[in-house]
Amino acid sequence: MSKPEHLYLVSSSASREYIADCLDALAFPRGMVHHFRYRQSLIDKSLRNVLPKKPGVLPDPLKDIPVVTVYLFANQTPEQKWIPRTRLPIRCGHLIDAFLEGNVAHFYFTVDGYPVYEKDANPSPKTTLEPVKFETGDDVKAGQDPVPSYAHRSAVVVLTAAQREQDSEAFQKFVENAYKSDEWRTIASGSSPLDISYDIVFFRVAAIYEDDGQSDPPILRELEPRLNRIPGCPLAEYHLKINKTYRVKVVTHLPRLGPAQLPGGGRAFLELQFDKTCFESPGLTTLKISSSYDLQYWPIVPRKAGRSILVVSCQSEVRSKEEEFFVRREFLAPQVVLPINVTADEE
Repeated sequence: MSKPEHLYLVSSSASREYIADCLDALAFPRGMVHHFRYRQSLIDKSLRNVLPKKPGVLPDPLKDIPVVTVYLFANQTPEQKWIPRTRLPIRCGHLIDAFLEGNVAHFYFTVDGYPVYEKDANPSPKTTLEPVKFETGDDVKAGQDPVPSYAHRSAVVVLTAAQREQDSEAFQKFVENAYKSDEWRTIASGSSPLDISYDIVFFRVAAIYEDDGQSDPPILRELEPRLNRIPGCPLAEYHLKINKTYRVKVVTHLPRLGPAQLPGGGRAFLELQFDKTCFESPGLTTLKISSSYDLQYWPIVPRKAGRSILVVSCQSEVRSKEEEFFVRREFLAPQVVLPINVTADEE
């Protein structure tokens, strides 16, 4: 039996924004829609040839295809060539929409579980993905290496996604075992600072729960986001009711560090941001990063019907630190935007 194809979407360490895309993929709750985009020259030719020029309808080769997002650690040589060092699977998902807009390829996908390797597969993500190379299909001169692609289909590596009840453990294992701080940095030879290292806050928005408001203790029912297939801009929305209480579950997990080594030096905090004309909260909606792991259920109550967003982000008073030899450290964390559709209570 042939192995199923996966769509691999790679984001690299070449810039802060690319790394942030991977952190967002780690932090989104199940069912949220993520968006990766690439110049045509950076994706595999066989994939490029099946991409439609209009959004909204996936061609047969891409229907229901599983997605694996991959973080690529690379460094730039004096000749401006990026050398891949580590390929690390981040999150599994399913493709929702893909199309070409001029010279740019867009991929929208829902996030599912975190990667779990088959029992007989190499358990190390770094060596498992290392042999996988694809050509963009552009002309390659004699003696030159083919240009690796950043988006391609393949059955070379088969990954499965963790079940919902395994998400917390899988996320923790990633931070403790797969994450290496010296691989989450930008090493470029073209401009100063040449080396930027990142102090990262790893967190995930696990879910939004509806509080029944009657039981003691209250009964929490996990909500599933509903997919809204807007052509060219699909999104997943949480549907809430006016005047009901909901709780946003947020989990942090950091590498094993002492308090003085925590990102932000103890001055960073997570915050739930919202439009105060649409929502109010009967409790605190901030969390100080003072431990290597934490857990919060932030309460939120919709007060007005309509569409809005909830945003979970990390704030810090720490500014970039300039150091000798063109080395700089920057604070970096995901930002999770949750589209919300509030309707009137039917009761």
